[in-house]
Amino acid sequence: MAHSAVNDDIQENILSSLREDGFADDDKKVYLKPKISMFSGVTFIVGSIIGSGPFVAPTGVLKHAGSVGSSLVVWVACGLFSLCGAYCYAELGTIITKSGADYAYMSEAFGPFIGFLRLWVEVTIIRPATQAIMALVFANYVLEPLFPDCKEPELGVVFLAMCCISKNDEFVLQLLVFFKRSISTSIQTKSTAAI
Repeated sequence: MAHSAVNDDIQENILSSLREDGFADDDKKVYLKPKISMFSGVTFIVGSIIGSGPFVAPTGVLKHAGSVGSSLVVWVACGLFSLCGAYCYAELGTIITKSGADYAYMSEAFGPFIGFLRLWVEVTIIRPATQAIMALVFANYVLEPLFPDCKEPELGVVFLAMCCISKNDEFVLQLLVFFKRSISTSIQTKSTAAI
């Protein structure tokens, strides 16, 4: 009995602290306090949807399309396709208001097991591959001006990309997001607006 009373006291202390910070209400529901402005949210979505594709693919698209006009048609068609995906996500976000994005959508539509599988694939395959591609693109663009007359060394590109996604940098960024979301939002907004 004493153990249960201690746990209840601890829970009540945590909830009162969350209420003071604006992360919980009187019904004992805990939620995230919105701290992202409309502009920051839009730049985050634009950065997530566009990604590094336009910086990786232009030469390949132009090479395989055959002409500048047809490559522009391909880019417009891809942009329209991405726009349809963005509209679908916007509609899902207004209909399913749970936190969790893809996990919440898949769990709501197909059940918790499929939602878990989607989340597992995201964490083990999609996110690491995306991080690796973006780090390689970043490394290519950083090293390219240093080697104007020749191709940049592949080992240098790989090493710089590895430094970009090393655990130490990732840990620092995660701590930054955890302790001060406004700083990470500012970094995301400025880097997307710079593009």
